[in-house]
Amino acid sequence: MSDIIDLNNYESSTENIVLSVGEEVKKEVQEQFRDPVFIADTSIDYRERFLKKYEKYEPYVVDDSYVDDEDKVNLLKYCKGIVDLEYSAFPSPMYEILIEKIYKDTINNMNKEEYLQEKINMKNKSVLELEMEKISNLNKF
Repeated sequence: MSDIIDLNNYESSTENIVLSVGEEVKKEVQEQFRDPVFIADTSIDYRERFLKKYEKYEPYVVDDSYVDDEDKVNLLKYCKGIVDLEYSAFPSPMYEILIEKIYKDTINNMNKEEYLQEKINMKNKSVLELEMEKISNLNKF
């Protein structure tokens, strides 16, 4: 190997590497913005093009009528927490879209019969039993 590092001059050699990589990235970004693809054509109605492209789009609908309102609210809070933690870099218009998508995916993947059976079982248990189950389930992870 010919890459021998001089420990006496190590700091300046790594600094030069970082600078050269930084300059390459800077040059690449500058070239991308010179590319005509990134320049908007004012003669094109982009809004109309977008609407036409997605006019046949059908909204993602799920049946959540069987889910208790309290559970819906708790699920939405949980989805919001996921978006806050995992997708904070996304712009604000995406925030609600992501929350709704996670919510609908969760409802869509739920087993309706299991959920309803669990709700019936919960009615037969005391508050203490329910809270102890929650603690037990948390400890499983």
